[in-house]
Amino acid sequence: MSPPASDPTYAKLKVTDVPWYLEDITVHSTLQFRTLLNGYSGIDPKDISTHASSIRAKLWARRTYPCIGLGLFQIPFISYGFFYPSILSTLKSDPAATFLDVGCLVGHDLRHLLLNGVHPSQLLGIDLVDFWDIGFELFRDGEGEFAKEVKYRTGDVLDLDSMKKLEPAGGKIDIIYTSQVLHQFDFERQVSAAKNLVALSRGPGSRITGAQLGFHTAREKMIEHSDDPRPWYHDPISWNQMWDQVGQKTGTQWQAEFRWKTWEEYDIDVATTTWLGNDVQLFEFDVKRLE
Repeated sequence: MSPPASDPTYAKLKVTDVPWYLEDITVHSTLQFRTLLNGYSGIDPKDISTHASSIRAKLWARRTYPCIGLGLFQIPFISYGFFYPSILSTLKSDPAATFLDVGCLVGHDLRHLLLNGVHPSQLLGIDLVDFWDIGFELFRDGEGEFAKEVKYRTGDVLDLDSMKKLEPAGGKIDIIYTSQVLHQFDFERQVSAAKNLVALSRGPGSRITGAQLGFHTAREKMIEHSDDPRPWYHDPISWNQMWDQVGQKTGTQWQAEFRWKTWEEYDIDVATTTWLGNDVQLFEFDVKRLE
């Protein structure tokens, strides 16, 4: 059986001698993460570092993604986004509104929404590789309302049929959040993935939000230890061009908002990003469906 289409070769190395692996991940242990593990999961503050490290080892055994090697699952990325207050407002004011996290890893952002007052029945998660069980081990909530009501399944963002198996994903999602996912692909595969996200959206008023890596002048990025097509890192112009193309291909219209962010604004230690190059930067996006 061939590997999933969006599974990068560098994520299956099974080694630690790569530049995106930190021996000590406490540098990315945010206050929000520690507060969550203490107040929500009941873990003693003095045990959080050891607990997080043991979880990282289990995640790394499944995939060697940079977000795992650098311990970025300790950062609730969604809460840093300029779009977060409006997402919360939509979900809390409309109990029928739905939120899908594409590339949810251990469900850390979904739990952040839960603790900010969003009902778990509104939340869905999907990922290419199954880390969901490790999420329950990390947050120790396998018997709680999160486990009982949040819907989850594995699926490939480049395979629409696999994502539609997550009910009620097909054409019924109000807010789709996808962070650190699309930038793994070349331009054409990003268009394909975005078309699939469009197919999951409910209609006008739906949004696709997230954060990923870009260049100030858009171009391909060479990734160490990778045999895949080189990923495309956007700038504001190419990001808008991509969504214009997606709209044309799907018969929809989208308004794309793009904002550069610094590593520090996401509580990411700059020293841990040097392997990417000095000209790589984070950007956030909020793409709204007009028709």
